[in-house]
Amino acid sequence: MIRLCAALPARSADEAVAMASRLRLWGTDAHLPLDVGEEAAAAIGRRYRDAGLRIVQLSCYRNVSSPVTEVRARAARDLAAMLRLGAAAGALHVVTGAGHRDPDRSGDPFAAHPDNYSDEALEALAQTCRDAVAAPPDAAVRLLVETWVMTPLHSLLRAAEAVRRVASPRFGILFDPVNLMNLDTYFDNGSFLARCVQQLGPAIGLVHAKDTLLHPERFTYQLAEEPIGQGALDYGALLTALSALPGDVPLCVEHVESEAAVARALAHLRAVAARVGVEVRGAD
Repeated sequence: MIRLCAALPARSADEAVAMASRLRLWGTDAHLPLDVGEEAAAAIGRRYRDAGLRIVQLSCYRNVSSPVTEVRARAARDLAAMLRLGAAAGALHVVTGAGHRDPDRSGDPFAAHPDNYSDEALEALAQTCRDAVAAPPDAAVRLLVETWVMTPLHSLLRAAEAVRRVASPRFGILFDPVNLMNLDTYFDNGSFLARCVQQLGPAIGLVHAKDTLLHPERFTYQLAEEPIGQGALDYGALLTALSALPGDVPLCVEHVESEAAVARALAHLRAVAARVGVEVRGAD
């Protein structure tokens, strides 16, 4: 079942819970500092559960593929700590990026670098994630790494290989279709998205929903992010593919600046789902 969620433009947990309830979402994101403590995390989690909401994303973006051993070790410790907090809060996923290989910017979670596409980068990512989930809490919280063309998880094949190398039920993929768009995937993105979902299958723990549009420039092009429904992403194909996955599949609208914008995005997703004959649901 595809479940409608959103990363909300809220300034507090109380505001997020109230907004999510008005929008009748199944789930949303939450923000926990690493030093908040498990008791406080559990109290925050109860606020969401009492409102009938799931926490589908706790962000902890770290440079998990750094060439600097100490940076990767610190990333693994931070992710393990966030997994413990996530378990206390009843969250479903802790999310990180795939990092980078620029030794001069190791402390940054993202950076463009040619070595991002190397096998060494992917192996570093896999080892950091294995370390982070080595002693998982007794809960269903899972570590997800986000796909993005500028990182070591730049393609379907790399995402699938990361799943194979980490080889843990506590690990999975945050599938961001827009982040995987390039000239090879953009023009027939419906078949590409279907192939991604089919190959990654249950390794997909969370899907980010946004849109993209190609803007030609004089000598090159820009793939710009757009509001859902104003770009070229084939949501009919994506929803059809996601509907075949087992269990609940959280589809999380992101990068929205107002409650009204979230509502418009959800309305578009529901309209597309109705057109292609797929069921999407928010709050039960």
